[in-house]
Amino acid sequence: MKYGRVRRELSEPCTQIFSKFVHTCRERGIKCISTPEVLEQIPGVIIRKINEEFDRLGIRGFAIRRDIIRKLMRNLDRFKGNLEVFNIEVDSELVEKVREFYSKPEFTARLEKLRSRKNRETLIPEESDMEIISQAIRINNESLSIDFISGDGDFIHFSEEIEGEFGICVIAVADAYRVYFR
Repeated sequence: MKYGRVRRELSEPCTQIFSKFVHTCRERGIKCISTPEVLEQIPGVIIRKINEEFDRLGIRGFAIRRDIIRKLMRNLDRFKGNLEVFNIEVDSELVEKVREFYSKPEFTARLEKLRSRKNRETLIPEESDMEIISQAIRINNESLSIDFISGDGDFIHFSEEIEGEFGICVIAVADAYRVYFR
């Protein structure tokens, strides 16, 4: 297999999605917001996903991985330049409400699947995930009506329930462009 072809196949869709989404948001006046906590997690997610994809394809090409990751990080930096960052304190009472939400018995089967897929010890999402969704809930309640775009199964697999309980529409990253710009 030619590594150049792999490099194009893996990097182009990612960079095009980033660029197209940001450009279209800017064109249509759609504000993209985040919190510092979310921005801190994105580089690690990018690296993990690229490595998982290369491992899945059986490719050891570390130089190619590095090149693709660098390109995505440059695009991420451009994307961050178009974000409005909200410094929202974590509300411990809201985090507790989120914890109670995920502790509902009817969610156990879905959470078990997620736990085994994510190799985590606890049934409910990690504390950082509950803090992030609680910040989104707070932003939604205080100032803006927002959509929550995520690639995290803890949010995506409970999107209807989260919207019903907290009023936030959860959209999978893979679906964001289609949802906003059909």
